[in-house]
Amino acid sequence: NQNQLNKNSFVSMAVQKVKPAVCRIDTEQTITDTAQSNSEKQLLHGQGSGILFSKDGLILTNAHVVEGWDKVSVLLTDGRKLTAKVIGIDPIVDLAVLKID
Repeated sequence: NQNQLNKNSFVSMAVQKVKPAVCRIDTEQTITDTAQSNSEKQLLHGQGSGILFSKDGLILTNAHVVEGWDKVSVLLTDGRKLTAKVIGIDPIVDLAVLKID
């Protein structure tokens, strides 16, 4: 079947090689709904992906994934979930760098 990926194909081998560097990025933000008489707070969630590109915990992602969120965390392929700090954002090229410990 042409739709199935050959386990020995270049793409399949590349995916297996970089898989440990791929991570999921989760974001949270608390907003207050001032339209409600009791000013109810709501928790918003977002999600994206990134690439761990250095041994000291730097991650490259898109700026729109992390810009403006209160909390950013990273889920690694080994199952660890770590808090991330946004180091820098360039909204023009839509890139951001995060740091995990």
